[in-house]
Amino acid sequence: MLARSKITGCLYAMKIIHKGKIMMEEEDPMGNMNDEELTYRNMYRVKQIISERNIFSRLNRDPNPFIVKLHSAFKSKNYLYLVLDLCPGGDLFSLIQKHK
Repeated sequence: MLARSKITGCLYAMKIIHKGKIMMEEEDPMGNMNDEELTYRNMYRVKQIISERNIFSRLNRDPNPFIVKLHSAFKSKNYLYLVLDLCPGGDLFSLIQKHK
């Protein structure tokens, strides 16, 4: 999502993650997942999100012009938010796929 600072007017990319969609509550469509596997997958998803935020925070300590900067991270009752540098033109993965 595109966001604009009310103070500076700068544009940012805002990654919004719905808390309810992080956790899987039901079995997979094939019905092959037991409770233990479901718990493991949920813990893995939470760990991925925490890791993403921590990696961005560590990268901010030694800024690099080729790495997106995390400007802020916060939460509300239902969502997690990451405010990042805006990189107009899309993500690198999509660009690579387009030109293969």
